[in-house]
Amino acid sequence: GKPAVFFISGWEMGGLKGPSFLNEMSKYIPDGKHFSWDQKDQMMNEIKRRPLDQPVVLVGYGLGGGTALSMASELNNIKNGFRSINLLVTVDGALTPTDIIPQNVDKHINFIGDQGGLFHDGPHIARNTEMTEVINELSPEKDVSLEENTELQYKIFQNINEVLCESVIKKDLLNVLSSSEFEPRAILLT
Repeated sequence: GKPAVFFISGWEMGGLKGPSFLNEMSKYIPDGKHFSWDQKDQMMNEIKRRPLDQPVVLVGYGLGGGTALSMASELNNIKNGFRSINLLVTVDGALTPTDIIPQNVDKHINFIGDQGGLFHDGPHIARNTEMTEVINELSPEKDVSLEENTELQYKIFQNINEVLCESVIKKDLLNVLSSSEFEPRAILLT
């Protein structure tokens, strides 16, 4: 019954590793879990096991961004119940399957480098702008760094907190509305 808050690192080879920031951030976010870009099946199974009223947050870096976007697209069908992705964050995404963000994503933030490149991703667009908010943020650097960029870390952290807090508020409101002591005139919504 817990939210799915997944941090997905990109490609790692020998001594060359993706940013340890995602692994570190996963420790400080309630229910956060860290995965590698090639653990897609495991993440998909975990999301499908969670109740529909629990939020899903995917934060991917490099190839992890491509994996996160691929997962969102895969969950956007009748077989998977058009499972909502409350927040999709891609940072310096690489080899993303598409630049079109599916309708099951509520909010997508795409941090991209200024120079682009062979494997790096560009701007994304929403398939349906009434259902999905897409923010493309351009970094002045060629590659978007997470390790030293506290502003970027803060933006990611704040957006995740908004999703998790909104979920708690909704759950609390539903509990009040479903209680036997609730009287409709007792609550004034402004």
